[in-house]
Amino acid sequence: RRSSDLYSGGKDSTTVLHLVITMIQELHKEGKDTKHVYIVSSDTTVEMPIIENYTNTRLNQITEYALNSGLKLSCHKLEPKIEESFWTLMLGKGYPAPTSSFRWCTERMKINPATEFLKGLVNKHQSILMLLGVRTDESIARANSIESRVLNHRGLSVHDAIPNAYVLSPIKYWTNEEVWTYLGQNPFPWGDHSYMMSLYDKGSAEGDCNIALNPESPSCGKTRFGCWVCTVVSKDKSMENMLKNPEDHWMKPLHDFRNKLEI
Repeated sequence: RRSSDLYSGGKDSTTVLHLVITMIQELHKEGKDTKHVYIVSSDTTVEMPIIENYTNTRLNQITEYALNSGLKLSCHKLEPKIEESFWTLMLGKGYPAPTSSFRWCTERMKINPATEFLKGLVNKHQSILMLLGVRTDESIARANSIESRVLNHRGLSVHDAIPNAYVLSPIKYWTNEEVWTYLGQNPFPWGDHSYMMSLYDKGSAEGDCNIALNPESPSCGKTRFGCWVCTVVSKDKSMENMLKNPEDHWMKPLHDFRNKLEI
């Protein structure tokens, strides 16, 4: 069975990625790294530019490190098919801007590319193990979703749509504080997580990640980064907070365009 880590660049998937890399480093030293690990990241092609740049940089760093270290690990950035991309559907086929009641974007732009890729891995390796950075601490809905999954004797759940794909959520019971403390105390081999923390700070405008330095401070994790065109939410608070920083003000035309789509 091969392993697949679904990586978004956020704090939770980064924590899982860090745990995976630490594990395969130890296995490599012992000559026991017999399985290939796939780092899978979905790019909707309308991600917030600063987040897309950060994710691309991380994927390149992981690839370079794996090559230099001889680790059986590879990165794969997935994109939607042209006919299922945001601009093809909106401008080409006349779809309205997505809403909470007609959210046509997520499945076409994120779920379908990932499902197709993972099914290909199953066909190649017979079965795969997917590692997800989901936590019960995120929300009541997420907690209910996680707890509703039926686990087998190995603590794995079966994927709903992909035969012979099993799911493991290694940090599902971690709190926000534990996630940030771990990231703050454990840098990647190629650098620390300070830039990611600064992105969360900018997106929240509340000193979002002070917990990494001060356990008594308010918890992080409220920041949510998504597509810059997203009209499913009434306000893109992360982008609005980003634009309060002079160095990020170049993204304002994107936000203005997004607001016009919502009208």
